[in-house]
Amino acid sequence: MKKKIVFMGNSLVNGFPFGRTKSFPGVMRRKMKAAGQDINIVNCGVNGESSVQMLRRFDTDVISRTPDYVFISCGVNDFIYRERGPREVFENIETMSKMAESAGIKVVLMTPPFVHEEMATRIWLVGCGIDYAKVNTQISALRQLIIGSGREYFDLHAIYPECGEYLDGLHPTESGYEFIADRLIQLLEERLIK
Repeated sequence: MKKKIVFMGNSLVNGFPFGRTKSFPGVMRRKMKAAGQDINIVNCGVNGESSVQMLRRFDTDVISRTPDYVFISCGVNDFIYRERGPREVFENIETMSKMAESAGIKVVLMTPPFVHEEMATRIWLVGCGIDYAKVNTQISALRQLIIGSGREYFDLHAIYPECGEYLDGLHPTESGYEFIADRLIQLLEERLIK
């Protein structure tokens, strides 16, 4: 039977600013189809969303689609807009995870990559007084909570420095999205999709 995977997240999932065809789920879909792998990959990324906004639409965008897996990626917008800290974000992730598990959906949590502090200060939300060093500290704290959760996770925080290509300090370049897609395909083939 055809496997279905939903990627739930913010602009990192949505593929900002290149669009969904060049997002990592879009790249995965194209590459896996070309390799003869019959997997339905659904992109439920929305630019600018916080963990609370994702939680509000989780039932509609994930549960109602009845996927085999959901990958959850969030937190950076919560930190940038100073709406909540790592523990609160993780509580929202936990709520989404439990909703999915209750519906028989396997959960994979994604750790957010570091923000490139110097580039983000120059390019992203200039003049808004965002402390990107603090954002990175919060991202690291969220990563520790995700790793300690006992759930399957994809540690983008640890692997993205191998690529390290940023468009604006937060979002990957096109080759960065390709890099993420390739690592996720490797994870699926090695550990998740049999």
